[in-house]
Amino acid sequence: MTFTGRINARLHAKTVERLAREIDDLKKSIGEPLLAETAELNQLLNLFQPAYRFLKDKPELWQLQQKWGCPEIKPANLLGGWTGELPYCGTNAIRPFLREAIKAWAGEAVWPIGTPVSVQWTIHVNGQSFSLTHTSSEAWTGVQLEEILNMLYE
Repeated sequence: MTFTGRINARLHAKTVERLAREIDDLKKSIGEPLLAETAELNQLLNLFQPAYRFLKDKPELWQLQQKWGCPEIKPANLLGGWTGELPYCGTNAIRPFLREAIKAWAGEAVWPIGTPVSVQWTIHVNGQSFSLTHTSSEAWTGVQLEEILNMLYE
């Protein structure tokens, strides 16, 4: 059997909300404050990379840079030995800037409303169970099957 449809507003909103909740949950899960702050910043910087690629030519990014006093975004060596785009902001502005940039990106690009999806499954002969055989959507590129199912059935 195959289901073909589109991502609706409720599923999009749930996905965006879950992304924000995961950032907060990570910080809460670490008992030592300095480690929690470092882990949160690392996660925000990781999520900022696709957000930056999506927003870099859009006025929303420039508006956020102005709002938070982040005049430059340029490549830098980040935690874990990888290079990524890093906003240069005032001391207390980087976290709110990153959160708002990620929120702007997620609102437009994470599981966008109307994106076509297809899910195919096979019902076992006993009629009591099924196996998922295929999922397809541009919105799900690079997303693990378990994560897709968690969002669909959460």
